[in-house]
Amino acid sequence: MKPLPLLLAVLLFGIGTSCTDRTDRHQKALEELDRIIERRDTYGRTKNLRIAARRDELAAAKDPRKRIALAEEIYKEYYNYDIDSAYHYARRMLALAQSYGDGTRINCARVYLAKTVLNGGMYGEAFRILHQVDTTRLAPENKSEYYNVYRSYLSKQLSGADPALKARYRDSLQFYNVLRIRNLPEGSVPRKELEAMMYCKAGEARKALDLLLPEYEAGIEDTHLRAMVAYRLALIYEQLGDADRRKEYLIRATADDLRTPVREGMALYTLAGLLLEEGDVERANRYINCSMEDALYCNYRSRMQQSSEMVQQIAGAYIDSLDAKRRAMGYVTIVVSLLVVVLLGSFFTILVYYRKIRQISAARLEMNRQLRELNEHIRSINGELRDANNIKDEYVGHYLSLCSRYIVRINDYRKLLLKVYKDGDCDALIRELRTKNPADAEYKEFLAIFDETFLHLFPDFVAHVNRLMTDAERFSPRQPRTLNTELRILALIRLGVTHSAKIAAILNCSVATIHTYRAQLRNAAIGDRNAFDDAIRRIDIAGAEPSQTA
Repeated sequence: MKPLPLLLAVLLFGIGTSCTDRTDRHQKALEELDRIIERRDTYGRTKNLRIAARRDELAAAKDPRKRIALAEEIYKEYYNYDIDSAYHYARRMLALAQSYGDGTRINCARVYLAKTVLNGGMYGEAFRILHQVDTTRLAPENKSEYYNVYRSYLSKQLSGADPALKARYRDSLQFYNVLRIRNLPEGSVPRKELEAMMYCKAGEARKALDLLLPEYEAGIEDTHLRAMVAYRLALIYEQLGDADRRKEYLIRATADDLRTPVREGMALYTLAGLLLEEGDVERANRYINCSMEDALYCNYRSRMQQSSEMVQQIAGAYIDSLDAKRRAMGYVTIVVSLLVVVLLGSFFTILVYYRKIRQISAARLEMNRQLRELNEHIRSINGELRDANNIKDEYVGHYLSLCSRYIVRINDYRKLLLKVYKDGDCDALIRELRTKNPADAEYKEFLAIFDETFLHLFPDFVAHVNRLMTDAERFSPRQPRTLNTELRILALIRLGVTHSAKIAAILNCSVATIHTYRAQLRNAAIGDRNAFDDAIRRIDIAGAEPSQTA
């Protein structure tokens, strides 16, 4: 008993894997078919170029037989692609054959013409043309085509025939099918395709499959014929109940129809219906729209009617799908509403705690902000104090020494004058006072000490000032460790002496001169002139580059 559950498990696993493989295979095939549909304009352009080349040959041809053959070839290209153009070239072939007096080609052209008008929905006209055909003057392949057209005409009449006549129509259909097959070459693929159809109608689908499948698997070069055989195999598999194979061959037939290309193929229409049954409404809608476009382009009336019916079914499927989604949405809405009530209760509870936490966080953030501002302010003050201390230490030492030297020199000068006076030489005293001005020498020494001390504190001062000036107005000191008057004015501004009168007193200049220099310096500055003095004051002892922002 124990091996039985294991065997069932393995069997179920194998079935599940097989189903998944088939689904994946079909999905990949459908995706490839979608890409082929996207490229169908390319296939159409290729076919149109081929037809255009044949039309050019027809226009240039002089030999009547060649012209008839070219008209027939163009007709075959247009048939299943553009029924109006096919009708035009069937009539042209008929006219050329009549002008040449070729009875065989005349009757062949009439078969083509009847076939075309029949597919265009002109059943009476098709019947009239068929009665003009002399079957004794038709080649076997054209006879097969003639019987096919006649069979199609009877098939159209069968749907609207009186019930008493339907049996007769069916017998006639069977008769013309047999004639159609007999006139095809023995063993040819078209003949086997028709024989397979007859087997299916007789309920012998397995025989039909055994007859036709080897031909398909052996490879069929003609794309349109390969599409027809694939479509016939799909119908056979449908009759055998093999849905998987049916779908596979419908996809193959559709792909070959699109590559040919033809615009009246049944494969795309049938595949759209199958996808609709499977619930793939979106893809079914795309495919049936493609089929409808082809039918409109080809002017194929029966296909337009079939496609419009399919569109109605797809619209109904969309409506059913929307209703199902609406019902599901109603259930979801109820569940979501209950969840919302629960979530709202939780939300308000959390909100109370959140507000308390937010208040605490806000207070903490405010304290941190105030602390950051205070620390920043303290750092700024410390920097200013550090600069002030450095300046104070440097200048106090220098100026104490300078003042001491001035006192000694003044005392020595006083003693000199007193000695001259005691000697009683008044003329020498006056001469001494007129010729020597000790203040000039002392002032030069004062400026030299000022320059050296300032540049010791701010060694890159001139470079920083030049960055604030235009190229033409930048300074280039003639002697190292020496400042000119403009740079001394800027140096005093950096040291905090901003009043022009004080600067004039220190530099022994007039106030007007200081104003003039300061105006010239502002005019030579880059950027905002009003922020020039602030930028000078921000030059750091450490040599940091200043900013001219306000």
